[in-house]
Amino acid sequence: MSIAVAAENGTMCAGHAARGDFRCAGCGYGVTIHRTLPTCPMCRGEQWEAWPVARASAPPVRLGVR
Repeated sequence: MSIAVAAENGTMCAGHAARGDFRCAGCGYGVTIHRTLPTCPMCRGEQWEAWPVARASAPPVRLGVR
């Protein structure tokens, strides 16, 4: 399966193969995709923008520590 390349404006359409974190261009709803981009479940939008997530560089959350 090939990974879709973002269009010139940085968006990708629902139904294309993709992998990573995306935000709906219409409402901002976020998804993590491993296969194909869906239609947005919140607004039915079909345009997605790649969303960089810095999970590895974020400090760990320490609960109960003062």
